[in-house]
Amino acid sequence: MLYQQNKMSEADARAEKAIKLWPSNPEPYVTRGLILESGGKLDAAIAAYRKALTLSANHAGAEQSLGLALAKKGQIAEGIKVLQEAAKQHPEDADLQAALGGTLVSANRLPEAVAALRASVAATPNSPAVLAMLGDALRRQGKEKLPEAIEILQKAHTMAPEDAMISTNLGSALAQAGRTKEAEALLQGSASQKGSDPSSFYNLASAMAVQGRYEEAISAAQSAVKSRPNFPEASALLASLYAVTGKLAEATQTVKPALVKNPKNPELHNAYGMVLMNQKQFALAGPQFKQALVLRPDFADARANYATMLTMQRQYAAAVPEFEKVLKAEPGNVKAQANLGIALLELRRYAEASEALAKAAQLAPTNPEIHARLGQALQKAGHAEEGRKEIEEAQRLKGGAPDKAGS
Repeated sequence: MLYQQNKMSEADARAEKAIKLWPSNPEPYVTRGLILESGGKLDAAIAAYRKALTLSANHAGAEQSLGLALAKKGQIAEGIKVLQEAAKQHPEDADLQAALGGTLVSANRLPEAVAALRASVAATPNSPAVLAMLGDALRRQGKEKLPEAIEILQKAHTMAPEDAMISTNLGSALAQAGRTKEAEALLQGSASQKGSDPSSFYNLASAMAVQGRYEEAISAAQSAVKSRPNFPEASALLASLYAVTGKLAEATQTVKPALVKNPKNPELHNAYGMVLMNQKQFALAGPQFKQALVLRPDFADARANYATMLTMQRQYAAAVPEFEKVLKAEPGNVKAQANLGIALLELRRYAEASEALAKAAQLAPTNPEIHARLGQALQKAGHAEEGRKEIEEAQRLKGGAPDKAGS
């Protein structure tokens, strides 16, 4: 540590000397800013970058460094504005476009991030790091973008097969696409590497949860939280898994301290809402889901949980438009599609319920509960024979002999 401090001091002294020798040259200011930033002196670094820009208004390196430093300081909107202006001035600068893309991803402005990262890839098509960022930004946009995301991430993985972060991003995309065996193999390998990123454990837990392997998912999520104690997304996932498995005390102990540290994290508000909902504390759960949606208006999972809570309270009419909003954002969301159909069934809107549940059955053809509900809706809508067939299919999927229930 002392050696590093001495080296930093020497480098800073050289940069100061260069500034005295060439006071009108922006380069020494940028260099000094980078040295100060690496030493944790963020405000001084920002001042150095700004000074460089007074000497050369369109200095790409100073603009990039200033934008990233502002974002690091928490002034993300200002940092993005600086990077966007710089990208307009230097559209062929691949590093600048990548810096803009990465900062936009951190602000969850994904379509803009994808555009910037595509520009970076166009300039340097063989950079695995930038390809990985682009693939992950596409993955986060939902199922429609998954095929392209996987193709790009596979290319990046081929270029850099030992890169744990690329393996993690590819594994996450495969899990999201339902290719869980491939995903788990990649994520297990990434998580087992010495000094691996806690994100590997987090994504492994997510993949296992998709398969319903909740106890294994809990173990992986615990590893993620242990590796990085202030990892709000992992804490939210762990609390949600505890809630799903009925471990409500553990869920509360996990999510509440994390929420105190990260009060603006939408995933933690959603997870706490799930815990309260499972405790049937609906009056407290509702505001948590609503806060998650204030922080992230397109948070489909939070909206789906809020709508589910409404159905648990038999507020079916209020739940229907919420499920419809989820499905507009995520047309393939099986849970939302099925619950929409059930809510419509309870409202005696049988034709609409039949249509909604038929779509759910297409998305999840082996789910017996969906077929049973579809059978009920069809029979109530006056389609007795079709309803009977669906109920028989439900019985077959459950492993029992068909009966005449609901006919």
